[in-house]
Amino acid sequence: MSGMPTVRPFASLLLTALLLAPGAARAADECGALNAGNSFTENCPNAAYANGIVYWNQANAVTLTVPGTATTTTVTAAQNASWYLGILVGTATHATAARNIDLTVGGTGTSVAIVQASSPQANLWYRNTGILVRQRSGGEATTTVDVKSGVTIGTSATDKLNNRGIDVNVENAGAGAVSVTSGATIYSENDGIQVVSRAAGAVTVANSGAITTDGDGIFARTTGQDADGANAGVSITHSAGAIAAEGGGIAAHVGHARQETDTEHASYVEPVNAGLAKVAVTGGSVSSTSTAIRALNYEAGSVEVSVS
Repeated sequence: MSGMPTVRPFASLLLTALLLAPGAARAADECGALNAGNSFTENCPNAAYANGIVYWNQANAVTLTVPGTATTTTVTAAQNASWYLGILVGTATHATAARNIDLTVGGTGTSVAIVQASSPQANLWYRNTGILVRQRSGGEATTTVDVKSGVTIGTSATDKLNNRGIDVNVENAGAGAVSVTSGATIYSENDGIQVVSRAAGAVTVANSGAITTDGDGIFARTTGQDADGANAGVSITHSAGAIAAEGGGIAAHVGHARQETDTEHASYVEPVNAGLAKVAVTGGSVSSTSTAIRALNYEAGSVEVSVS
C-alpha cells in the first residue's frame, strides 16, 4: 500500500458521459415497449441481444431486470449509434424531477454473458463497455446497480472487453445515494468497476466477483457536497474473488485534488467537512502492478483501510 497514485482529472472521467448524447429512438425496444405513465418497469425476456440493451431518457423511475426469467441470456456490446454498449440505462439530461434508476442483471437460476461485438472498430475501443449507467436527473434520485454472480462481462483473460466492465456515472449534484453491488466475473481492458458521482449522497460499492483488468480493479470517487458543505464519502468492500489489476487494485477517492497546504496557490480550496474514504477487504484477494489498495481524502474527512 505504498506510493501515491496519479489523480485523474474529474473532467476526463466525465469525457464519455459528455460525449454520450441521446440518439434517435430505436426501432424496437429490446425488452419491450415503454409503459405509458410516469414510471418504467421492465423484465427482459430470454433472448440473445445482438445489439445490446438500451433504455435511455425514461419518463421517471427506471427499473430494469436482465433477464426477467430463469434462463441464459447473451448481450452483445454492439454498435448503438457510434457506441458499442452491452447494457445502457440512463435518465434525461439534468431534469428537475427525481428519476431513480434500479438495474438488476442476473439472478437465481439465470446466466448472463456480456460480450463485445466480433469486430468492433479499432478507434472505438474506449467506448466498448459492458454495463453503462448514467444518472442525469435532479432531486433526490438514487442509483442502484445490482449485478449477480451468474453474470460474466467479457470473454476471458486473453479476450477482455475493450473498455470498462461496469461504469456508473452520476452527473447531477442534486441526486442522492449511489449503490453498486457486483458478483460478476469481469474481464476488461479498462477499470473493472468504475463509479464516479457528483451527488452529495454516499457512494457504496460491494464486490464479491473476480476481476481481471488492464486498468483499476475497482475505482470509486465522489466530489459532491450537500448544502452544509459535507460529503457523504465512499465505501468499497471486497469480500470474495480475485482482483488482478494492471493498474490499481481498489481505490476510494473523496473530493477534488487540491493544494491544501499552499493557501496562496491559485488552485487552493478550503477543505470541507467531508465524509469517509473507506476500503475494506474481508475475503478474496487483491493484486496489482501499482498500488493494491488506496483510499484518498482531499477534504477534511478521514480515511479507513482494513484487510482481514
